[in-house]
Amino acid sequence: MEVIFQYLRLGLFEKHKLLAASLLCFKVLTELGDLDAVAARALVRADAHQDPGPRGLLGDWMGETQWARIRFLTTQLNEHYPLFQQLAEDMQLESEYWASWFDSEKPEERKMPGRMRGAGPFERLLMLRALRPDRLPAAMSTFVQG
Repeated sequence: MEVIFQYLRLGLFEKHKLLAASLLCFKVLTELGDLDAVAARALVRADAHQDPGPRGLLGDWMGETQWARIRFLTTQLNEHYPLFQQLAEDMQLESEYWASWFDSEKPEERKMPGRMRGAGPFERLLMLRALRPDRLPAAMSTFVQG
């Protein structure tokens, strides 16, 4: 597999290498059964719920698009990732802590609030994709290297 990636790297621009490595990593993990294909697709496409409903207290700091992505995680990925089952409610209850995490310079290096504190590496990627897509490349690089 490493040989394939080395040949692939030769033909890519530097800015595309992380994307190629990530997609290859997701494919391998999916084939091994270590990663749900729907979740991998959701991470790549940034899927969002079509009718996310009101944001409540989260509207003070979270945009509509981010809320729609969080609602997608709670409704579509909760079977494979149980931490997402109560995520929307937990975020409402702990809005100040989530706002602090959201506003941090490098949220990928901080522990997430509440139940999400125990999130695995891929769950963290999904959360960053939903809330802080600007920090996803740094987290993705760490994920792929691990």
